[in-house]
Amino acid sequence: MKDYKRNLMSEKVGKSAVKLSPVPRRASLAETVYEKILALIISPKTPPGSRLSVDALGRDLKVSQTPIRQALVRLQAQGLVVKAQNVGYSTAPLPSAKVYKDIFQFRLLVEPEVARMAAENMSKKDVSKLEVLMARMEDPVQKELNLRYGQFAVDDGKFHMWIAEKAGNSITTHALEQLHTHTHLFRLRNHHTVTEEAIVEHRAIFNAVIKRKALLARDAMFNHIEASFKRMVPYFGE
Repeated sequence: MKDYKRNLMSEKVGKSAVKLSPVPRRASLAETVYEKILALIISPKTPPGSRLSVDALGRDLKVSQTPIRQALVRLQAQGLVVKAQNVGYSTAPLPSAKVYKDIFQFRLLVEPEVARMAAENMSKKDVSKLEVLMARMEDPVQKELNLRYGQFAVDDGKFHMWIAEKAGNSITTHALEQLHTHTHLFRLRNHHTVTEEAIVEHRAIFNAVIKRKALLARDAMFNHIEASFKRMVPYFGE
């Protein structure tokens, strides 16, 4: 009888121990604040070396300092923000021309194959998710052109990461995520032709992926990265 009660008690403890509490709303707020600051960093409103005031960002976004600091720490870990003692946070210098060229070489080696794998794994449920990202990038509404460019860069990164995740290879997904390739590239040049041409290329990738045309998706991704390199290479090292 004692053993029975002991087992019953352990079961109750076990059940309560594994019960997870709901994710707090702060999680979505933190992500929103992060994306807002990221878009600001990418935009020409904040060139390399621009100071990022925690107080000013909090006032602009109408949030407390906590999510602002969380976002800045995250951006610092990604190499997009630097922190100096007695100075605070500022936007990081641009990578060297060598780093940019290495990024493109890596992407040409990896992302076309990732797109092929994603097309093979595509399901009907996935189409609507990718369609949302495409719609956001193709949205003609531009309340503030500079910030719109930054938001496009954020969505561009999400588009590529979604395809990487759909490919199902955790190693390549992690590698692409850690490089933050798209963020660094969009900081290099701000011009409407960058977004206009990228949208056309993304649409070609999208159409191939949702139709599960694996080889076409691979070629469309290769063409996109190659075209992006040609658009950006004149600005390396400026």
